[in-house]
Amino acid sequence: MYRDLIRHSMEQLHLPTFGPVDLATIEAWMRVENPTLDHLTPEQFQHEVAVAAATAAIASEQENRALVTSLGLDQDVPLAVALVDAPANVACAWCGGSGVLATGKVCAECEGTGAIAVTP
Repeated sequence: MYRDLIRHSMEQLHLPTFGPVDLATIEAWMRVENPTLDHLTPEQFQHEVAVAAATAAIASEQENRALVTSLGLDQDVPLAVALVDAPANVACAWCGGSGVLATGKVCAECEGTGAIAVTP
């Protein structure tokens, strides 16, 4: 269900090339922080895709496969995608890239920078 959204987000974000990455692996890493993905806004979803792609790229193949299997996401046929060159940061989903929350406080998620690093 989420694989098409993940693929679309990866294309929109022009994520860096880490080699072939299984979409189930991206979804699995997204679910570590978000057991359900339905509540995410489009911006939050894109942010989570970027973070999951970076995490999958630095994790070992065994770690990625174990996570996918533990979440039961290995039941589908893997769809491999190649990530392409991209910026090193994406706008913070919590503050919208401003570095300041609606309350006027500095965003703790991006520490006021307005961006989240996505490359290792």
